[in-house]
Amino acid sequence: MVTAGGRISGPFALAAGTTIKALVSMGGDTLLDRVLKALWESGRVQGPVVVVGPVAVAELGSGATLVEEGETGPQNMVRGLQTLSPTQQKGWALLCTCDLPLLSGESVNWLLD
Repeated sequence: MVTAGGRISGPFALAAGTTIKALVSMGGDTLLDRVLKALWESGRVQGPVVVVGPVAVAELGSGATLVEEGETGPQNMVRGLQTLSPTQQKGWALLCTCDLPLLSGESVNWLLD
């Protein structure tokens, strides 16, 4: 699960051209796309990748399932977990935030190991 509901404001939002942190561009990709790419590149992510955030992030076509965000971070985590089937809820879940632009498949594997 990737939480992608964070907002930015002020000079940072103005420079980024967005108020949604997940949509900030870095090196030609959004922060959200960079995190999703690292998860898939690890080769260890199985099953659905759930992104919890605003509807605007669904337009990226990232191959993930969007769950519309709630009002708080904890509420977003619960919403994401509730989208999993009962079978999937019995296993492990990996929670990432969208603001990990330097995440790599290798670092995901290190964490999981």
